[in-house]
Amino acid sequence: MTAGQARAVCEHEWLQAANPDAFELEAEPEQVGKSLLATVSLRLGPVKTCEGGLELRDREEFRLLIPEDFPFDYPSLSVSHDRFAGFPHVVWSKWSCLYQSKVEWNPTDGLYGFFDRLGLWLGKAAVSR
Repeated sequence: MTAGQARAVCEHEWLQAANPDAFELEAEPEQVGKSLLATVSLRLGPVKTCEGGLELRDREEFRLLIPEDFPFDYPSLSVSHDRFAGFPHVVWSKWSCLYQSKVEWNPTDGLYGFFDRLGLWLGKAAVSR
C-alpha cells in the first residue's frame, strides 16, 4: 500500500466516523494489482427524481479503485449492477466517469471532493440532466 492509498483509507475512516449511518466502508480495502479496492455503502435518503431519471435506492453500494498515485490520480468508481447503464458518464454499464480529464481533479480535495462530485452526479442523473 502506498502512502497515498493509506491516506485514502484514513479519509474513508474519517468519513465513516463523521456519519456512520450515511457512509459505511463495507470491508477492509484490499490490494488489486497496484490499486486498492474499497467498497462503500452510501445512504442517499430521499433524492428528487424526474421521469426518465436514475432511480436511486435509499442505500447504494459503490466500488472504488484507489490508484497507487492517489491523491495525484483520482479513483475509479464502479457498481455491481447495470441500473446506471445508459446514463451520462456511465461507461460499460458499470463504471462511472466523474471527471472528464485529470484537469478537473483537485488532489487537495481527496475523497471528500470525490464523494461531493459523486453526489452532484447522482442528483443530476436522478432528474435526467
